[in-house]
Amino acid sequence: MKKLFTSRFVLACVGTMMFIGVQAQPAVSAPTPPVRDANNVVSVFSGAYENLAGVNFRPEWGQTTAFQMVSIADDDVLEYSNLNYEGIELFADQCVTDMTFLHIDVWTAAVATLGFSPINRIPQQEQPYSLALTGGVWDSFDIPLSFFNPATLKFNSIYQFKIDGGTNQTIYVDNIYFYNALAADNEAPTDFTAAAGAVTKNSIELLLSATDNSGAVFFDVTSGGTTFTTGYYSGEQLSYIVKNLEDATPYSFSITVRDRAGNAIAAAQTVSETTLQDGLAKPMVAAPAPEQDAANVISIYSDTYTTSIWYNIAGWGGTTNHSTRTIGSENMLKLEDFNYLGIELNGNTAIPDCSEMTYLHVDVWTPNGDLFKITPIGGGETLVACEPIVAESWNSYDIPVTAFTAVDLANIIQIKMVGNEVADAQFGNVYYVDNIYFWKETTEGINQNAINNVNIFSNNGILYIQQAENKSVNIYNIVGTKVYSAIGSDFAISLEQGAYIVNIGGQNLKVLVK
Repeated sequence: MKKLFTSRFVLACVGTMMFIGVQAQPAVSAPTPPVRDANNVVSVFSGAYENLAGVNFRPEWGQTTAFQMVSIADDDVLEYSNLNYEGIELFADQCVTDMTFLHIDVWTAAVATLGFSPINRIPQQEQPYSLALTGGVWDSFDIPLSFFNPATLKFNSIYQFKIDGGTNQTIYVDNIYFYNALAADNEAPTDFTAAAGAVTKNSIELLLSATDNSGAVFFDVTSGGTTFTTGYYSGEQLSYIVKNLEDATPYSFSITVRDRAGNAIAAAQTVSETTLQDGLAKPMVAAPAPEQDAANVISIYSDTYTTSIWYNIAGWGGTTNHSTRTIGSENMLKLEDFNYLGIELNGNTAIPDCSEMTYLHVDVWTPNGDLFKITPIGGGETLVACEPIVAESWNSYDIPVTAFTAVDLANIIQIKMVGNEVADAQFGNVYYVDNIYFWKETTEGINQNAINNVNIFSNNGILYIQQAENKSVNIYNIVGTKVYSAIGSDFAISLEQGAYIVNIGGQNLKVLVK
């Protein structure tokens, strides 16, 4: 991956003296990989081959490692400094059952031994391979996939790699790819079968099988104008569960099979099934449209605002199934069997700085849930409960960012959401979530509103209520805790800065205290 060479220097000042040195790094690029047929390579990072799109070279796993891409002799290289461990995450799972080797080049100034682990998603498996590094030279490894025990690690859905065992050294990595040495292939798969397995309210199991001389088969599944691909071992039956479907809905899947070279069976097979009845209510209207000025918003998930923040729904091992539900033109997250879910924000893009924001907003709708907590994660986390939750209604929360006491708002890397710990025995917990964004106030001076001729305004941390005419006045903070209650006409109430719900005579008004 060639680009113009850029010198990098490390500067250190001691007392009044300045020392300038060049950080230890390779003087030459890694060995150039040989020319191979495109069908014989699955490349994660290499200037010699076409790479997979959307690879995240530093997913946030809590590591101390720092990452940047540098140029060595006109070749782009991955630099990992202060290494304890590091991950690489693929945008889409890769079936590489037809590959025979996994290649990686590594350079470090000092002798070291590192573990390098491919990670499979379904089933969740990983197994390390020991990289014994010489120090001061590019070490090239061609790892035979036969090294890995099939009971310990399959290669049908590789989605991550892990490098671990680091002792705070700097390493340089290049040319990560799978490959084989198969001859040109013109044979299509045979023995193709497709049938339905288990059916639930939101999923249909597809049982798929075919045989191919390459060792891998790829099933292209089309339903409702959308096509997805899943691969598996030649001659073995794949149980693929299509999730996040609507309940009580007929689905038809048209399925074809091919090998990596594109040799395909001409005739498609069709599998048709209807999902079971859910029995739970669903939102019939979208969440309220946000009204904050886009210039004052850092959006994570919302159709109202444009976001430049890369995000990924994280696979943190919870029970939650997530999908997208659309009402009109508005999309929302549907979370089923919801115990917790993470949204990873940064990836290869800049970490969002939310230190100037005032609130974190989220909209929640649930037919049967009674717990929803949320926190940004950056250096730490502080889960805040969103209360009260009114069932079968959109609940809108503006949480003061000051509530997230353990969070470094300048370095938000994730959003974590938590639901009921125990799912409903019959239907499971279901939540719909929309409009997750940070926003800030910019209006100066007095904030004045009225309920039935009662004047309500704030100034300098004081909430003023005038002409209440002996009505009951109750004030709640944004998470539903009552902070003031009285009966009277005129009030001057000292409150902390933030958003409050003022209830006067049974009517509510949201007020910002500044």
